Amino acid sequence: NAQIQGFKIPKIIFNFLDGIKPGNGKYLIELFHKLLENSATEIITFMLVRQFRLMIALSSEGSETIDELTRMAPWQRGKLEKQTSLFQKDQLIKLYSQLYNLDLGQKTGKLSMPMNNAIDIFLLNI
Repeated sequence: NAQIQGFKIPKIIFNFLDGIKPGNGKYLIELFHKLLENSATEIITFMLVRQFRLMIALSSEGSETIDELTRMAPWQRGKLEKQTSLFQKDQLIKLYSQLYNLDLGQKTGKLSMPMNNAIDIFLLNI
């Protein structure tokens, strides 16, 4: 007697991810808080980490090593390439590392503030 339930990701999350660029923190925080109305912080964090991982892969030689990039539609990859061009590779790695430390701190109980506040600060510093 299993029930199938669908849990769709809100479309606004893609606006949020596409809006990641230097100096866009205020807009990102607004979208982040709208997302929190219907999505768990963990899902948003996962999608943030994924976006930065993909941008790092695109900024690296041999970017085809990530299977996810090879499965993207050309328009998706084009949008991601344009977004990636707004960052330097070392900047992407630094931001990815910060996300990793936030996630680790949350999971180990060592984060000194609620995760939502930590993400707010992270978004302002992009």
